[in-house]
Amino acid sequence: TETLKTSSSIAFVCASAQNIDRIVTLFRACIQSGRKLLVDPYAAHLLCEMNRYNPRLPFPSPAFGKNLGVYYPRYLCRHMRLKLAAGEILDEFDSQRVWPAEIRRHPGKYLLLVRNNTVADLSREFGPIADGALLLYSLWLGYWEMKSMAKLKNWVAKHNLSFFNCHTSGHATATDLRSLADALGPRRIIPIHTT
Repeated sequence: TETLKTSSSIAFVCASAQNIDRIVTLFRACIQSGRKLLVDPYAAHLLCEMNRYNPRLPFPSPAFGKNLGVYYPRYLCRHMRLKLAAGEILDEFDSQRVWPAEIRRHPGKYLLLVRNNTVADLSREFGPIADGALLLYSLWLGYWEMKSMAKLKNWVAKHNLSFFNCHTSGHATATDLRSLADALGPRRIIPIHTT
């Protein structure tokens, strides 16, 4: 919240859309800093589905619309329509859509969820207003050093974004999990958050 308050430009956040606690925290930070969190249709759909189980969870809707909207990156939308056959999800949030032109008119009012695969959209739509902006990074720092993040990392450097790490943990390796189980010696193990 404090970091968002100190910035008058657009702010970007790199976080997992599946980390509902983190998305809710970002939403609350937007309320307190006078911004609107913009998520992509995939994240919007997850929030909507989770709201069915907990009606207090925010999701893109008129009830939460002042501080939560949907931005439609071209790559993700094309991927959802053509590869995932999930085009109906895109139509689900059209009334909460925030267009790039509106974001460019009032950049300081938004916090935009971004991913490595949205860099082409970021360059096309927000290149000029991104210079010197803020990037909140809320993934394991080890991911930032991987080749898979190169596009986003280069874009951040090109536009001289202020990088602010919002700590989050990484995933334990299978070896670490086995060592923990061996050390604890449980009678039963219940896997959570796994396929």
